[in-house]
Amino acid sequence: MLTNIRIMKKILLFTIALISTQVSFAQFGELENGDMELWTNETLFENPDLWESGNYNAGFVGTTKSMDAQSGDYSVLMETSVDGEDTSMAYVIQGDVDSQEGFAYTDLVDTLKGWYKYDFQPGDSGNMFMFMYKSGVMVEQLTKKMGGTQNTWAEFSCPFNALGVIPDSFLIAFASSDFLADTAVDGSWLMVDNLTFASSYISSPAEIPNGDFENWVAVETESPDDWWTYNYLLAGQGGLSVVKTTDSKAGMYAAEITTLGWGENDTVPGIMTNGTLDNGGVAGGVPYTHQPTNFNLSCKYFPSGIDTAFIAVQFYKDGAIIGYGGQYFLADGAYTDFNMMLSVPVEPDTMLLTIWAGENPGSQFIVDEMTLTGGLVGIQNVFGGSSKVVAYPNPTSGQTNVSFNLTDASDVSVTLINVEGKQVGGESFGHLSAGDYTKTIQLDGLPSGVYLLQLKGDRETIVKKISVQ
Repeated sequence: MLTNIRIMKKILLFTIALISTQVSFAQFGELENGDMELWTNETLFENPDLWESGNYNAGFVGTTKSMDAQSGDYSVLMETSVDGEDTSMAYVIQGDVDSQEGFAYTDLVDTLKGWYKYDFQPGDSGNMFMFMYKSGVMVEQLTKKMGGTQNTWAEFSCPFNALGVIPDSFLIAFASSDFLADTAVDGSWLMVDNLTFASSYISSPAEIPNGDFENWVAVETESPDDWWTYNYLLAGQGGLSVVKTTDSKAGMYAAEITTLGWGENDTVPGIMTNGTLDNGGVAGGVPYTHQPTNFNLSCKYFPSGIDTAFIAVQFYKDGAIIGYGGQYFLADGAYTDFNMMLSVPVEPDTMLLTIWAGENPGSQFIVDEMTLTGGLVGIQNVFGGSSKVVAYPNPTSGQTNVSFNLTDASDVSVTLINVEGKQVGGESFGHLSAGDYTKTIQLDGLPSGVYLLQLKGDRETIVKKISVQ
């Protein structure tokens, strides 16, 4: 059956060794995007309009748009991939196998036709299925098995067994490997184009919706910069596990993390981490060489039933854990400031932060204003704190001035961020000596609205909200 690959529930505890030594995202001393202000829209893949594909499964993109078309501009290419113990075959399907519902179609037809080319590896083959329904009952089932190699476009024709039946709907599916025999082999591929119905009864039957694969839809997701989530698995599935919310403690945004139900019995954990995240759980971390004593955040928690949220901060050196901190969170519908004690007795080389919304579907954890302080991180405030930075005039139009004092020499830059979390401007001032500065930031060409002005130094980032008129 062509169903979504289920993501098994992962319960993260900071005391167990789930972590490898893989690292990503450079970070030294500060917690990147801990204020949750920066978010990016990413196109994950294109999907043939009206067709479901295996691209939604486990982050594997095996169904792609090909410009090698039998006619028109595009065809669909399905490729099987094997990565270690994980085998992912590609498929397209129009209709719903689970509910046995197809796409609406009521013309009297008796043949499915189309064009294909393929190359199935030894021991593998492809599949085509077609089901015809009448009054909710399947009245026709066609299957076609393909093997070997067909390097040029060839037409296929599949006549029906049930003749003279006016249908309600059809379901059509193609797969790049034989999922019934479970013999998927790396490198097998199948291309399909220009699917049509033919009829001995009527001259011009209705087209199969997007049967020529000319129409494709971009599947996008928005995720917080410098954080990994399961959003890449959930895009296009009707919900995301981590979204930005304007219900923030400070600035424009906070992160809303939700554990989601998946199918009948499984869940997709509401997890956000600065490491990496895949079907196996959390791994990696970011380069980090400081010894903080505190992890601080503002949060609110809305559990589903009896549940708890959890945050774990782990510090590693040469692949071994040498420091940690962890805390459970109970229901609290208002923002609460937390200060979590950390134990980092020696200088680490990697830090991993994981935030978990809980085990039950529907549990929601909102987090904002996360920082690491104390110890060797205590020498922050190169600008002397937020109150020492002034942006004026505000509201403004063509430009604004930023005044600040550097307590130590530092590289300084300004980034402008719009309400969608995208960078729309900025300027680097290079390495500045300690002292007082006023810098002019040009705003010409920016649409009216509210923006974040992010002033960044070596050890501190200050965010100011400005209004452009």
